[in-house]
Amino acid sequence: MFGDLMTDDSEKGGSSASDFQPLIELKQWTLPPSNQTITTLWVHSFTGIARANTVINNVDAGTIDGALKSRLKGEALFLRAYFYFNLVKAFGGVPLFEKTVTPTEAPNVSRATIAQTYAFIEKDLKAAAALLPEKSAYPQADLGRATKGAANGYLARAIMYQL
Repeated sequence: MFGDLMTDDSEKGGSSASDFQPLIELKQWTLPPSNQTITTLWVHSFTGIARANTVINNVDAGTIDGALKSRLKGEALFLRAYFYFNLVKAFGGVPLFEKTVTPTEAPNVSRATIAQTYAFIEKDLKAAAALLPEKSAYPQADLGRATKGAANGYLARAIMYQL
């Protein structure tokens, strides 16, 4: 949405020109550091990354069966890549976290380059694709979960964004 709104491909909409000031700031390229739309993307993405890291780094120690462990780890890798993909499109290179960090450790992680960020995304998506089942393997109640095809699709998309 952010990329499209900042071009002439889309309009903010609304009943008046002053509806939802943060989107007006995006449209007009007048983003202050306090823009809540951008801040929300940053905070929610890194919250999701932290949660994914918790699963990735701890699921193997669990007592659940191996197939479920693999699927959960694959889903967490997929989600971490998804969040990083949204971040790199909006901000360029961002800090990369492969493990859960404390609030005192986080500020000490330097910003990665765009190339490093995409390499991280690609690594996660390849690992996710190796762990996730095909869509056809899911029962009806589980449709909508990350799949091997979704991971490969996002991998292709991430590669195309770099061309």
